[in-house]
Amino acid sequence: MRWEEASSDKAVAYAADAVDVAFHLSGRWLPVDHARALRAEVLKILPWLVDEPAAGIHSIHGAASGNGWERPGRESAEMLPLSRRTRLLLRVPVGRAEETTALCGRRLDIDGCEVVTGTRQPRPLSPAGTVFARYVVDEEDGDEERFVERVASALEALSVPARKLLCGRSHRIESARTVLCARSLLIADLGAEESLTVQCRGIGPDRLLGCGLFVPHKDIGPVRRAAGDG
Repeated sequence: MRWEEASSDKAVAYAADAVDVAFHLSGRWLPVDHARALRAEVLKILPWLVDEPAAGIHSIHGAASGNGWERPGRESAEMLPLSRRTRLLLRVPVGRAEETTALCGRRLDIDGCEVVTGTRQPRPLSPAGTVFARYVVDEEDGDEERFVERVASALEALSVPARKLLCGRSHRIESARTVLCARSLLIADLGAEESLTVQCRGIGPDRLLGCGLFVPHKDIGPVRRAAGDG
C-alpha cells in the first residue's frame, strides 16, 4: 500500500483515445474462471484485438461478484449467475469501436455455457479521480510491497504519479500458457488526464484476459476494508 497526499491541481481536459463497448448478454450461468474461454470466443469474431496493445476484454461479473474485491476463488465450483443487467465489456481504440458490431447477435460457448450477445453501446471513459482494476498481473508472484513498487514504476513510465495505491486480494487466472498470479489494485488521487491515461494504457500484460484494465471507482472505504482482509 502507498498513500501520499498530493497538492491540489486543476483538472486537465483530455480526450480519451479508448472507449468501452458494452454488449447485452443473455444466458443463465458462466464459470467463475471464464477469462481464457471468453478470450478464445471473442477472438474468433474480432481477431484484430490481438494487434491492439491497449485493447482488452473485461471479465464478466454477475450479482455474486460484488464490487470485484470479493469473488469466488479459482478453486470454487461456483458458477456466476447472469442477470438482465449483465454486460460483456470490451475496451478498444476509439477508431475501431464501430468494428465491434461484428460481435452483436453471436452465440459464445464459454466452457460449455452458452451466452448470446445482443446490441452494443459505447461507454466513454470517465476521468474519475479513483480507478481500480480487479486484476493486475503480478509477474513475479511476490509480496505486496514489491508489487506496489513495480506498479509505481509502470505509472512513472506513463508520467502518472503513484500517490495512492491500494492492493486487494491475490487471484489465480488460467491462461493458455500457465496460471497467472494477479492482484486487485486501486489507484486514487488522480487528475483527469492521469486517470484517462491509466485507463487507456492500462498496467501489465494480458488485457484480453481481463488484466490491467482500470474502471472508475466512487468509494474508497469498502475497498480499503476488503484489501485489508487478505
